[in-house]
Amino acid sequence: MQTETIAALRAQIAALERGSGANPASSRLAFGIPEMDAHLPGQGLALGAVHELFAGGPAVEHGAAPVLFAAAVLARRIGPVLWIAARCDLYPPALARVGLDPARLVLVRTRHGALRAMEEGLRHSGLAGVVCEHEGRLDLVASRRLQLAADASVVHGSGMQAH
Repeated sequence: MQTETIAALRAQIAALERGSGANPASSRLAFGIPEMDAHLPGQGLALGAVHELFAGGPAVEHGAAPVLFAAAVLARRIGPVLWIAARCDLYPPALARVGLDPARLVLVRTRHGALRAMEEGLRHSGLAGVVCEHEGRLDLVASRRLQLAADASVVHGSGMQAH
């Protein structure tokens, strides 16, 4: 009974996503790790979507994890990467180590308006992706605006809380 209920809910969610203009399952980035891909809808990370990334544990120990994850994902896409942050504290050798050539980065430093810059970046289909280090969590209005921008261009977006 539970399996049938979960399957029905997944079908309803998929229908809602299709109705919102969300990209089809073919616009997914599989990790190539069956155990991981099996737990993701459509067997991969949705492209043309905004994903929020958070560090777990003490920031000193795990603060780089979301940055390196976003860099590793975007290393697999073609094109420049728009990276928006209040501080320019990226470590290029670490980005290169996970496969993202630092020469592909377009860095934007802003204390205010980071989410507006992210929204504009998500509208440009020539980008591999947009990473935005912002203060606080995304509210529903901001996340919806960002998702609509990403839907139209199939640009990958990653939002991270600034450290």
